[in-house]
Amino acid sequence: KIPCPSCGLTRAVLCILKIKIVGSFKYNIIAIPVILLILFLLIGYLKDFLSKNQCFFLFLSKYRKFFIFSTSILMLLSWIVNINNPLLY
Repeated sequence: KIPCPSCGLTRAVLCILKIKIVGSFKYNIIAIPVILLILFLLIGYLKDFLSKNQCFFLFLSKYRKFFIFSTSILMLLSWIVNINNPLLY
């Protein structure tokens, strides 16, 4: 019963796969941003791999501080919301 930012994330992703978006938000609000980030990274790395250049890697390197800051804010927001989420405890 210790709240964490990723509590309920698996259940939220399963709700998204079942196209129950509202149910996903009830379990964990960062499920959609996490899925979008994973897709963004996969598409970018695949594009770099297929085109034999490093544009995406250079983009990530250039904006690394922004990604770290925004991810930290999302995790903090999720943790604050999960403290009082009755579905998780």
